[in-house]
Amino acid sequence: MEQKSVFTFFGKYSLIIITFTLFLTGCTANGESSGFFQDYLIAPFSYLIKQLAWLFGDNYGWSIIVLTLIIRLLLMPFMLKQMKSSREMQEKMKELKPEMEEIQKKYKDSGNDGNMQQEMMQLYHKTSV
Repeated sequence: MEQKSVFTFFGKYSLIIITFTLFLTGCTANGESSGFFQDYLIAPFSYLIKQLAWLFGDNYGWSIIVLTLIIRLLLMPFMLKQMKSSREMQEKMKELKPEMEEIQKKYKDSGNDGNMQQEMMQLYHKTSV
């Protein structure tokens, strides 16, 4: 069986992956890192997980689940707004579909994509999509 290196598996992206891996590890000489992510993300979440685990009898699994649910509940208004706007955009696109197909048929054989794109943009602006 032929063995492949990790570097040949990822191909041209291997240098990018190695660079990001080294950049994101954030190792320091004394083992104590300090910075934006450590101070404002990692430390507070670590503290919350430990406190929730203490409430659940040192069960870190339940503390992670509860913290995940809390975060999801806090983000829910944003997710609902995004879903609503996506649904509205789909409805607008359904209304525009016949006109878009008509424009595509008009420029199908001419090969003039610039005019087709320009007319599509006018259609979008007219209906304020």
